[in-house]
Amino acid sequence: MKDALKAFEEVTATHATIIETDIEQPGLRADAEIRIGDEKPLLAEVKATVRPATLGNILAQIKRNPREVILVTRYITPQLAETLKSKDIPFLDTAGNIYLRTPGKFYFVMGRKEVKRHTEKPVRAFRAKGLRVLFVLLCRPDMLNAPYREIAEKAGVALGTVTNIVKDLEKLGYLYRSKAKGLMLENRNKLIDQWAEAYPIELKPELNPKRYRVDKPAWWKKKDRDWWVKNNIWLGGEAAAALLTDYLYPENVSIYCDQGIKPIVKDTYPVKDE
Repeated sequence: MKDALKAFEEVTATHATIIETDIEQPGLRADAEIRIGDEKPLLAEVKATVRPATLGNILAQIKRNPREVILVTRYITPQLAETLKSKDIPFLDTAGNIYLRTPGKFYFVMGRKEVKRHTEKPVRAFRAKGLRVLFVLLCRPDMLNAPYREIAEKAGVALGTVTNIVKDLEKLGYLYRSKAKGLMLENRNKLIDQWAEAYPIELKPELNPKRYRVDKPAWWKKKDRDWWVKNNIWLGGEAAAALLTDYLYPENVSIYCDQGIKPIVKDTYPVKDE
């Protein structure tokens, strides 16, 4: 965040400050509140990286906030900059690229090269096996104080992996130990957001998802919640974000189910498209 604001000041000669960090209010969550120049304060959604695979989830997070949000990250490629600009999503990165409309000014800088930094080794909690453990803990909070062996079985990982992931989460401030209640989750919503960002990059490729081409690409829009629940199918990716935000136009539809594609065959006539 500080590096991005410093880059902005160097490029625009306009002062920018952090007002507050880690904002949690009813119906509102943000990593920070910032002020650019003498403009009205903005909420900031800070992401380590932004990629096409994670953009849908990030936009959904931004859309949930009632106030204007600026996306702050290490680097926005020219292609992503054009996409965000077309959707009128403000952004700022550590290279000094920016898009922001205010009542008094318009900032748009694109094409500045990424500032190369020493890359840290990814935290184990957000690698593939860590995401499996996190999925169990997020979906089943009652498992937080279950034996590690039981958590490992649910997540499909080794016992030692659970031990390491718990240590990582404690260091990151997502888990703490209460004398009365044992392990407890902290900043659950932020942890869910980080899981969703890491999933398409770290875990999804390991799950060997199947790709199909269908004759009726809008079939999923006609299904109500009862249909999804009855068939135990979950809608994800761009389509899920579209339903949540009423904002996106998904190119691909992701569904998650145990029984294969049988429930949707009569609606879609799927053909493998590897």
